[in-house]
Amino acid sequence: MNGATRSNLGLLVVFVAIADTGSVSAAAARLGMSQPAVSHALRRVRALVGDPLFKRSGNRLVTTPLAESMVFSAREVIEKGSALLRRSTFDEKTAHYTWRIAANEYALHTFGTTLLEQVTTKNPLLRLEFVPTGSHTVRDIASQRIDFAFWGDLSDPLILPPIRVTELLHESYTGVMCAGHPLAAKARTTGVSLDDWLSYGHVRVRTH
Repeated sequence: MNGATRSNLGLLVVFVAIADTGSVSAAAARLGMSQPAVSHALRRVRALVGDPLFKRSGNRLVTTPLAESMVFSAREVIEKGSALLRRSTFDEKTAHYTWRIAANEYALHTFGTTLLEQVTTKNPLLRLEFVPTGSHTVRDIASQRIDFAFWGDLSDPLILPPIRVTELLHESYTGVMCAGHPLAAKARTTGVSLDDWLSYGHVRVRTH
């Protein structure tokens, strides 16, 4: 099965969730996805089948005749796939497996040691292989080249089922300037807005 086929199967999950809930935002909440990602997925399904699939009726999205004819089969495909996955078991205490995890330097320093200790405490046969993150990371998850990733953009439109997302933390940034900087006085009194900060040259370090 190629990557496009796997991605299209993920689109079915989004399609059924919208049909069930009658709402893009409710489907996003059910699937643990961002609303823009669900909207992007819906546009892709519409383009594939050449039909709007849903029309608005009051506060709900209702299926078009074509969508209504698709829902039962789509749900059946999803349920059969889920049943197949439930048949496989993973025993964390005896498994011999290497988890491939995409992480930038920050995530590796923040979580790497603790994660390794917890995993090897449960089963010393388990191994963790960390690989760099990049623009290819989400596609690598979809194609099963990696198992997990520490990824900062939860709204990435490529994040579709069966990829699952869990928010681990919120990060904040601290700006540093010399005492004589034109914004220094404002920083000590009213505070510096993002527009203020971006109006001056500054150095930013990105890890991916």
